[in-house]
Amino acid sequence: MHIAPGASLDSLAEGDQYDAESFASLLQQTYTEYNVTHTINKLRFGNSYPGSVNQLDGVSRSVVDGFAMYQYYLQVVPTEYNFLKSRRKLQTNQFAVTEHKRHVNPGSGRGLPGLYFYYEVSPLHVKYEETRRGWLKLITSVACVCGGVFAFMQMIDGFMFNSDLLGTGSKLGN
Repeated sequence: MHIAPGASLDSLAEGDQYDAESFASLLQQTYTEYNVTHTINKLRFGNSYPGSVNQLDGVSRSVVDGFAMYQYYLQVVPTEYNFLKSRRKLQTNQFAVTEHKRHVNPGSGRGLPGLYFYYEVSPLHVKYEETRRGWLKLITSVACVCGGVFAFMQMIDGFMFNSDLLGTGSKLGN
């Protein structure tokens, strides 16, 4: 998708063809300095799901260079979200973005000022599933924490006992 500022070409058209003067005028209008400062309010490739993050929502870019080309490279990943309670599946997409700004000199052949969105669909598929932890997981976690605390306290007790023996100079059996 390409968003480019510019003037209307209707004034340059004469019938179905453009003459040499119109073409020169078209080139002159193409390389006028444009302000491509922009704000992306919302960009989606499908419905939102719980926990989804859209990196470009509310992004504003101030571009002071009059011959700037601002490019967004989007990697769109098909996504399936499975809800726990309703057992329904949501087919949607998420994306990752890389952005790049560059200066375009008039007549350089490196492109025109404007905003460019390049996107490609990933061959990979992401699947999210809502799950619930059972009572067995809770009991196992609590037992692990209790065992860790017990082992740590035993280590501290042994350290204190041995340091007490070293401090007084006494030995067992005397």
